[in-house]
Amino acid sequence: MTVVIDMTARKTFGEKTWGEAATDGIEYAKNVWNWFTGDRADAEYAAFKDLVRSVVQGEEFGKDVHTTGLGELLDDDAWGRWYTNGHIDIPMVSDIPKIFQDMYEGVASAARKYSMSKEGLKQATQNYLKIHEIVESTIKPKDHDLYEATLLRALKDLGMEGLEDAREAYTAAMATYKVRERKGDSMIDKVGNYFKDLKDDVAGMFGEAELKPVAI
Repeated sequence: MTVVIDMTARKTFGEKTWGEAATDGIEYAKNVWNWFTGDRADAEYAAFKDLVRSVVQGEEFGKDVHTTGLGELLDDDAWGRWYTNGHIDIPMVSDIPKIFQDMYEGVASAARKYSMSKEGLKQATQNYLKIHEIVESTIKPKDHDLYEATLLRALKDLGMEGLEDAREAYTAAMATYKVRERKGDSMIDKVGNYFKDLKDDVAGMFGEAELKPVAI
């Protein structure tokens, strides 16, 4: 199949056109494919981490990112979604507290230990979901649990290397997994099989003692 890229499209990242950014995304996808097909090596993880770094820093690889009501996303039992045509939906910032439901005040209180205000938690959670959808739609992994585990590992590593937006996104991700854990969502176990830090970090950052449900 021949893919025609319109290089006259408007600029979206630095001096790149949508078409150029999308081409970069394809190259990233080629570099990390082996990681998700079983041939895992440090080189493939390094390429994946570089991809995540680019997205954290603002690269969208030609994706068309929109905000929408969380209720619409929950119709598909999701907090975000992507389409093969490059369209991506993420929740509006104002709807982020609904992800945490009656745990919102407790999660927000615990997040203050990480220099994160309520508004900061909402923004970081939206950003985590945006990063997740952009990277996933770029490489289209067949194993979603392995993909999510590797994304979390990359966000944690990048945060420890000093990339503040990655640190905040990882903190927000751990908060969402606290919600999954309390709901009995099996995703925390499935992703945790690949990313061993997950449960320890959820417990360490958002322990039960600090999460007293408060109605919102």
